[in-house]
Amino acid sequence: EREQHQMSDEEVEHPLAGFRLSLSCRDLESMPDDIAMSEDAARWLELDLSDNQLDSFNNLERFTGLKSLVLDKNCLTSMAGFPAEHLQNLETLWLNGNQLADVEEVISVAEKLPRLKYLSVLRNPCAPHFLDPEKFQDYQLFRYYLVFRLPQLQFLDSSAVTAEDRKMAQQKGRYLKVARPTGAKPVGRPQPSRTAAAADESTDSGSEDTDEEAE
Repeated sequence: EREQHQMSDEEVEHPLAGFRLSLSCRDLESMPDDIAMSEDAARWLELDLSDNQLDSFNNLERFTGLKSLVLDKNCLTSMAGFPAEHLQNLETLWLNGNQLADVEEVISVAEKLPRLKYLSVLRNPCAPHFLDPEKFQDYQLFRYYLVFRLPQLQFLDSSAVTAEDRKMAQQKGRYLKVARPTGAKPVGRPQPSRTAAAADESTDSGSEDTDEEAE
């Protein structure tokens, strides 16, 4: 599987082929300066940096033409320093398998990417594991919260955003609030607020009293 994602040295030396650059599985701790500073950096449309040792977003601001950025299986613990202002064409952002603990940081970045349609944050501390039966409900709340905050998304994690997702996001999203990361093992996941139970029982339109309590 790794051989399918790793480019040969010849392909790296001739970067215009396919407008897709894969630097996966190279034990990189940062984006190599020689590639980031090349005159072709802004011409790449897709960049795959999965299965490395990245702990920051250094040099990514040079890739201003990117539509797809894959950062799966790295060592990212925070979205601080993500160059959203330089990646305004980005449509796909994959962050699976890192150590991102605060979903609000992810949302804050995503809100600055006007063309973002595809987002995945599976296997991070901030995201409940949707395959674990005991955490499935937590994942559903997590999903509704992200769809509520990022309504432009068309695909989230492992599946497309459905009409039902959007309906539930509108009904429950505003009643969810994120537990901020604290301590040595932070968890930033959406949790039901005091009024979440009321939201489950309310009609689609809701009542003014419930709205005031939620605020």
